[in-house]
Amino acid sequence: GFTPDPHRTEGTSGGSVQALQVNSGCTGHISTQPDHLFVATSDFANLRILVSSSADTTLVVRTPDGQFRCDDDTNATNPEIRGAFPAGTYRIWVGSYQSGVNSSYKLGFTELPSTTVNSL
Repeated sequence: GFTPDPHRTEGTSGGSVQALQVNSGCTGHISTQPDHLFVATSDFANLRILVSSSADTTLVVRTPDGQFRCDDDTNATNPEIRGAFPAGTYRIWVGSYQSGVNSSYKLGFTELPSTTVNSL
């Protein structure tokens, strides 16, 4: 439970680091520093992190315990990560699938199943 839901923010994708360098299961090119920090003050049983962009983007999330969760094309060319998010600080990168490509995006956090990338 948080408001507003969805919570929205924006940024520019991409960077000089290949995401597979931080985790072999990740794709795209990300910046050296996270694009966003998400501080969960309580546990979320089913949170979704969505990216909406006109370009092909990727999503990398480092959990508080140091694990990585990554996605590329869950929603066409827009990534989404969903599931349980225990309390803690999450580091989030929005990558560009192609090197040297930087695109604007909207990032959304939601518990609502009705929220889509188009509604961000």
